[in-house]
Amino acid sequence: MDYQLNTRLNGNIGMTYRFHESTPLQQDKTLYKFIWVQNGTLTLEVDHIPMKLTKDEIITLTPLHHLEVKRGGRRVSDFCVQQ
Repeated sequence: MDYQLNTRLNGNIGMTYRFHESTPLQQDKTLYKFIWVQNGTLTLEVDHIPMKLTKDEIITLTPLHHLEVKRGGRRVSDFCVQQ
């Protein structure tokens, strides 16, 4: 993870460019995820539905979503917030 912060309300905020490479981060059931593809494409499966995100697309996910990264893009920003 490139950045990780603890909030005053006992929460966590993290930001990474390597979300598509981090299996533990993808499988963390406590995080709200904001995935932003800055360059290239990213192929995901969200709740067993295949999706392809391209440059400048953003997707938000709650801890209840099932997420699987099928193929990584060149640069993906991920903002994870734990409540």
